Amino acid sequence: TDTKVNILGQTVESDGYVTSYPTVAALIVQESGGALAGVSDGVVVFADGLPFVRASGSAEITGLPNWLPSSDVFVNHFNPTADGVTSDHTVFQEASDYCVSQGIGKLSARSGDYGFSSGFSINGPIAFVGESSSLCILRATAALSEIVLINHKYARAKDYLTIGGDLAVAGTAIAALGTVDANIKIENIRSTTCDYSVRNLGSDGIDIIGLYSLSANIASVISDNNFLNSSIRDCYLFAFAADQDAIVLNKTTQQPEGVVITGNVTLTPGGRPLVINSGLS
Repeated sequence: TDTKVNILGQTVESDGYVTSYPTVAALIVQESGGALAGVSDGVVVFADGLPFVRASGSAEITGLPNWLPSSDVFVNHFNPTADGVTSDHTVFQEASDYCVSQGIGKLSARSGDYGFSSGFSINGPIAFVGESSSLCILRATAALSEIVLINHKYARAKDYLTIGGDLAVAGTAIAALGTVDANIKIENIRSTTCDYSVRNLGSDGIDIIGLYSLSANIASVISDNNFLNSSIRDCYLFAFAADQDAIVLNKTTQQPEGVVITGNVTLTPGGRPLVINSGLS
């Protein structure tokens, strides 16, 4: 149809269904109430400026059956609370798993304050990209191992801020993937008050670029094992206590060979800019 009427910020087609909603929650209310039962598959509506396409029988978005993200996928399609208190970890996991299952290479998140009582895992070759490294906030609201876990050798993470609040062991962690010729990039993220801003649990092929780490409780960047053919470049690593280090490279089974550390600025009064506990000279 081509006739539209604006009613209280909503756009109504001439056949009666609304095509633009102020929030995703408003779209959920209409779907659950049956107001959109007659909408044909393939029809696109907007909620909070995000496009959704009608797909009868789909159940990928909790609370919003029969609709899927259209075009680029945002965490915000999956209706996070984003109040900095309520945990949105299940929403992030649902969005990430959806992208992996559909072969979608990028998951975005708008600026907002997202709470995490548990972390979420990137389990496929996708890039998780926040809208801003200072305004897309991923905040720990309970004790957890990490806020973001990279669990695939071709995953990437970019442009967000992790706030540990002394609750998170790591802001961003890389799983113990082993020696798999990985190509993992962590770029332009910020982190504060985590034990570690970035922690490598045991993967190779990691590039950490442009990290801004402020007051990590133990170290800005730590590698527990491996870190073969990896780099730490152009980072700002600021630690303001005597026991806070900038970079720590450890070894359990695999030495961190072929590592490039360059262009970084460290401020570690009383701490150490680089610690190597791997048997290498």
